[in-house]
Amino acid sequence: MGNFGKNPVILIAALLFLLLFIVLPLINRKKTSNGFSSKDRGVRTLVAQSLVDKEEQAYKAAHGTYTSEIAALVLRNSELRDDLALTPVVIQALSGTPSGYFVQLTSDIVSLAATRQGGKMTLNCVIIKSTDGVDCPNGSITSTGTVVSTTPTPTTTTTTTG
Repeated sequence: MGNFGKNPVILIAALLFLLLFIVLPLINRKKTSNGFSSKDRGVRTLVAQSLVDKEEQAYKAAHGTYTSEIAALVLRNSELRDDLALTPVVIQALSGTPSGYFVQLTSDIVSLAATRQGGKMTLNCVIIKSTDGVDCPNGSITSTGTVVSTTPTPTTTTTTTG
């Protein structure tokens, strides 16, 4: 440590090192993000649901039944694969039978639950986070993102034996 006072060049070099490699990177740090806006995530969730429906119908036409395997759908459609891999869209449930299927897709913006029975599609849509440009599809059953919870009333049963 005594050399810093005797040789100002070492002191200047140490200060430049601190400035260039420690202080400036800390000042210039930028926030990182996944690159997808709220609107992008919401729209991609809606698109993923329509792609699942399209692929389920194609799978049924080819195999005579709907599938419960996500892999069977994403292997057939690269756009669906990208929507599920690149954005935070999650297929929480997929259940297929010969006569219909159920799928639930969720992102941080919208949650969708769709059933297809025969030729009829029913879509439940919940907007979790209100976002410009993201609306539930026409004809879907919609609700707000408000969660209503109820507490059951406790009951007491008394048995008397005689």
